[in-house]
Amino acid sequence: MIDTMLIYSGGVLGTVRKIIRRKGYIPIGAKEFIMPSNVFVREGMNDKKRAKINNALLKATEFARRLIDGKTSWFDLPVYSDLMALISQSNRNWKFFESLTPIIVDKSKCNSCGLCEKLCPVNNIKLIKYPEFLNNCILCMRCFAYCPKEAISFKNYRSARYRAAEVDEFLI
Repeated sequence: MIDTMLIYSGGVLGTVRKIIRRKGYIPIGAKEFIMPSNVFVREGMNDKKRAKINNALLKATEFARRLIDGKTSWFDLPVYSDLMALISQSNRNWKFFESLTPIIVDKSKCNSCGLCEKLCPVNNIKLIKYPEFLNNCILCMRCFAYCPKEAISFKNYRSARYRAAEVDEFLI
């Protein structure tokens, strides 16, 4: 398993490890990779962010080689990871963050393409005529960053539309 993060991944290693074990598999390797923040950034891609991404890609390639060779491990801090998982998986916490900066759609800009709905990893967006946001946003920022018409924004907050990956890397 690989996980990208800014500082800490929110307890995902312990949670995923438990899920893998419950399904009858043996977890053999996990690695976290530091990436630039995509939440409420003030500037788009720059050399420092590009270097961080390239460094993570190099480490991911090395991790894949070690995984194939059977030389990986699954490091986790159980109590800390479990506590962070509880905090990060609480719907109440995400609702609090969303209430600070609600997502808004400028209907005069939106072309109803549906890309935001396709990119949302938690199915929080339903395209009726325009995107409608449900109640389980995790602030991944994909809808905001990839909206081709820049119709999605955050009330009371100005942020750069930063992308570490191309849109076709999310859509299969």
